Amino acid sequence: MPLYHRKYCTSYTDVRFRNWRNQWDNSSTAFGGQFAGFLSPRDINGNFPIPPQDPLSCGGCYWKDAYYQALPFEYSFGAHHDMKTLISYMGGEEKFVARLEKMFEPGQNPTGSPKFGRTIFNPGNEPSMFAAIAMIFPPRDKY
Repeated sequence: MPLYHRKYCTSYTDVRFRNWRNQWDNSSTAFGGQFAGFLSPRDINGNFPIPPQDPLSCGGCYWKDAYYQALPFEYSFGAHHDMKTLISYMGGEEKFVARLEKMFEPGQNPTGSPKFGRTIFNPGNEPSMFAAIAMIFPPRDKY
């Protein structure tokens, strides 16, 4: 049957589109515990790294590393197809907005580009664009 039939589409999306949740590690923290819960790699047995992945380190940001092109902090905004859950996982609307604001705060990424004020947000890399998209989801009076 074609995928556009509702029962097939729903079963497909229920499984596939929510799989990102399996990568969510609540033990991963940033900025002294101010933010908890980020996307994280898992080993072959399904375990998260010990110690937890640093959301402000991609381990090199190249093909052989756990993350390519961006930090886990950036990639953690990438579930824009499931924003209600993402906002909940990030601790609710206030924490979600605080994380977004931290992305654009100068000096928060020591390895970041000086051209962009060493922000976590990197306008030269696609994964950061998720944060810009995410800004439409919290209450509009926050921006």
